[in-house]
Amino acid sequence: MCGIGFWLTDNTKIEWGPLASPTEVCFDASGYFERHLRGYLRQRGPDQIKVRHFSDVSMMTSVLSLRGHNITHQPYCLGGDRVLAFNGENFTDDAEELLGGVSDTEFLGECIHHILDEEDNADDEIVHLLDTIEGPFAFCVLDSKKKSILFGRDKWGRRSLVYGYSKSSGLVVASVAGGGMNGSIGNGWQEVPVDGVYRCDLQTGKISMIPWPTPPTFSVLSKQNFFPLDASNISTSPQEGVKIVYNALEASVRVRVQAARQKNLPVGVLFSGGLDSTVLAGLAAKILVENNNQARVIELINVSFLKDGEESGAKETAPDRYTALQSYLELCKTYGVDMFRFIAVDVPFSDVKQSESRIMSLVCPRSSHMDFNIGSALWFGARGDGMLLSHAECVELLENLPVPSDVDAKEKKAPKKANERVIDVSKLEMVKCKYCPAQAKPDCIHGACRLCCRYLRQRAASSNDDQNDESTQRLSNRAKVLMNVDVSTLHTICPIHTDTKDQKKNSKNKAENKIVDNANISSAPAVNMMMFGSKYECQNRILLVGVGADEVFGGYARYFTRKSHDGLEGLRDEMVMDLRRLWERNLGRDDRVLSDHGREARHPFLDERLLAACSNLPIALIAAANKENDLYSLPTYDKWLLRAVAVELGLHFAAKFKKRAIQFGTRIAKNINVSLHGSNRKGKGTMIYQTENVIDNIIAAPSIIISTV
Repeated sequence: MCGIGFWLTDNTKIEWGPLASPTEVCFDASGYFERHLRGYLRQRGPDQIKVRHFSDVSMMTSVLSLRGHNITHQPYCLGGDRVLAFNGENFTDDAEELLGGVSDTEFLGECIHHILDEEDNADDEIVHLLDTIEGPFAFCVLDSKKKSILFGRDKWGRRSLVYGYSKSSGLVVASVAGGGMNGSIGNGWQEVPVDGVYRCDLQTGKISMIPWPTPPTFSVLSKQNFFPLDASNISTSPQEGVKIVYNALEASVRVRVQAARQKNLPVGVLFSGGLDSTVLAGLAAKILVENNNQARVIELINVSFLKDGEESGAKETAPDRYTALQSYLELCKTYGVDMFRFIAVDVPFSDVKQSESRIMSLVCPRSSHMDFNIGSALWFGARGDGMLLSHAECVELLENLPVPSDVDAKEKKAPKKANERVIDVSKLEMVKCKYCPAQAKPDCIHGACRLCCRYLRQRAASSNDDQNDESTQRLSNRAKVLMNVDVSTLHTICPIHTDTKDQKKNSKNKAENKIVDNANISSAPAVNMMMFGSKYECQNRILLVGVGADEVFGGYARYFTRKSHDGLEGLRDEMVMDLRRLWERNLGRDDRVLSDHGREARHPFLDERLLAACSNLPIALIAAANKENDLYSLPTYDKWLLRAVAVELGLHFAAKFKKRAIQFGTRIAKNINVSLHGSNRKGKGTMIYQTENVIDNIIAAPSIIISTV
């Protein structure tokens, strides 16, 4: 993984052609790169940073070396005044054998060198060569002889590449915008589209595009009938569908785990404990065990944000911390304790505000509340500074943690006690309340509806019937009937109806008392994370991330809302729409944020072969239209194929966890909304995020190698 960028040194008027013309970005390109952007590029590639000046173009590159026997310096010389800057990986099955110990950059550079020497239509041949790469990349190729430069990114846009323009300096293309100078966010930046490779004529300033010979899966140009509606000619059974997904995903994780020069460095997983990240962790562990590489561990990085003023411990549990602990313990049970390291990253609100301008400059050109919230969770997760918790500490912490109020009932760990009667509320038949026309559940101790039962329980608990009680006022139309009920026949507890406020209060008190007893301290918060673990900095250079799983397997609730209105065709259109805009909405932003700590994000759910395999599955099978999820006793239709894969891996907790977005699971969205708007309800994810103190956060760069050609 690398950072790349170039800028035109002549004040050339640009004819944008297929590229959208950006609004002017006010900076001097040379000064911007030398004094500002080099700090951002250096963070992406800490192994080497270099600048080269040519007659028409200046180029800056940084290197994070992950493959090959040695570090390949960039820009890579192609002979004479021709150079390649490449940020990417080739994940074909035979990639390691094909590379033969050299890096992807060196191998690709030699191929391009040959094309430039031998082919008349070299640009088209270079595009055909890039079209064969299975993996993420962004690149630029300068041919000073022909006065042209090619640039672009892979068909899915998994590696960031943005462009900007200033009348005083010309075209600028880079891995990261880094915001703008003088504290501005720099809204003139644009994401480089993924429709093809772009060519800039350095003499005329004209930009043209060479389309990809093979359109990407789900492209509007593709003739493939992906997610077929008519499954009459397709005989894929549910079990076969699960097997297809399992095999394709395992192969995708395998090549991404093994493609590394430093074989003993840990593999990182951004770990919410939800379905996507737990499946990735489980597959990675399975692969390492099969390869007898148990010495290589998996770092499970779990992020939780503290409220403003809550610096020393978490009084409220983020939902992702609760689910992550449960999934971690199940992973340990399945694959062994020594395979995993659980890193709890607790971020004080003061750290969020201190890093605010840095994160906003990385998500640029995105700028909404949601972009900042997601970017913050990813940035602090990739930083990897937290507390390393032992297996025993995770067990103790899970026992002591209060269950977050927004954790779904299916996720709550509620072991059955001896002789305890377990009532499945969802399956109870509804009957009429004895005291009013409302409905009641037959197992209610009073045979009543919720409000009537509540009032009767209150009467049973107190000999003083207060006619001014709030509940009595709400039940005024039924008060006479309820007041005539013999108090001796009433009960204070109902197995069906409970007072939510009292339940929360009792649960909190019980948890606090238990922690105080165990820790032998006074005035303790519900959980003080400072009591657990030891300080730890993550050692991985590779991060497995779950982006793409919701779009490929149908994980968003709005998909099924669309299905209820427009049927399977509507569901299919909604999923395909999201897949086609991933490059613009998610992937570029995520790459810029995650790479800022010198780690490479790898996306197993966006593997080309997995996408091709899933695209052939009928949309009815994806959506569990025939209730295929019942075969695996799954509680929900969303992403049922992936949930079935989790069951196959023995990960039953994660298979039943509900979908929860990262900004809500880590509680960053709630904390930001309360801070900026005074209420969680007033904040909207689509609102433009306004930083309070935008300061250029320039990281000091080492001495860089400057050469002039």
